[in-house]
Amino acid sequence: MVAYLRTGNHVGCDELVSYILDGFNKRQYSLKDIDINLTESELERLRFNGCKIAARDWLMCLRRNPDRAEEILPYLQGKIHNGHLSPADIDVGENLFSRGIH
Repeated sequence: MVAYLRTGNHVGCDELVSYILDGFNKRQYSLKDIDINLTESELERLRFNGCKIAARDWLMCLRRNPDRAEEILPYLQGKIHNGHLSPADIDVGENLFSRGIH
């Protein structure tokens, strides 16, 4: 799972990181206990990078298919939210965010 995240693959990255951190936060285990040689800050970085890539992909899809905005926006907004992304992170202007993409 960690090797998958470290490859830069963004598919499901935020869900995987959330799954790992959820167990950690509920004190079911510590990152040291599961011996994955990974810190919480690296997990957050992996989530951020994965969500950033995915959000850019969804944004490109939205730009190519504006007629499907209602279908695409929830996915884009989810990646922006889960990755704690800013407009600059995905190369869009602040006005696009203010129109509902956040």
